[in-house]
Amino acid sequence: MNKYFRLVKFVIPHAWVLALAALCMVAGSGFGGISFTMIIPMVDKIIAGKKIVLPAGIAVPDFIQGIVDKVNAVPPLQLLSSMTMIVMLLWLLKNVFVFLQTYLMNDVSQRVVNDVKNAIYRKLLTLSMDFYSNNATGKLMSRITYDAAVIR
Repeated sequence: MNKYFRLVKFVIPHAWVLALAALCMVAGSGFGGISFTMIIPMVDKIIAGKKIVLPAGIAVPDFIQGIVDKVNAVPPLQLLSSMTMIVMLLWLLKNVFVFLQTYLMNDVSQRVVNDVKNAIYRKLLTLSMDFYSNNATGKLMSRITYDAAVIR
């Protein structure tokens, strides 16, 4: 556990990128959830001709009730073409945010690995010549590369 706390000091300078990645993750999940939750009521409205009904006993904001009333007033074919475009737009937005989240997380990991490698290099510069005579260069290089990859 102590090792993880030692690694946190390398992540802290990049916390803003990590926070931005988390926001992108939340936005991507939100857009994905919105597109899925609206599919079933829309299919019921378009195919079965049923009106969309909000659950009883749940306090719903007025603007949501207004949206449902407007959707119920739209003819099924027009609703189908509109919903196709909206679902595609939501899918595109979700994927943009998922891409940004993946990109930013990879960016943070590369920055942290770079900082760790620099810290190891600075430490190696302070070691005595006796240390280097007792440890093979290949072993040290392999250790640095492997440890940095494990951290990533």
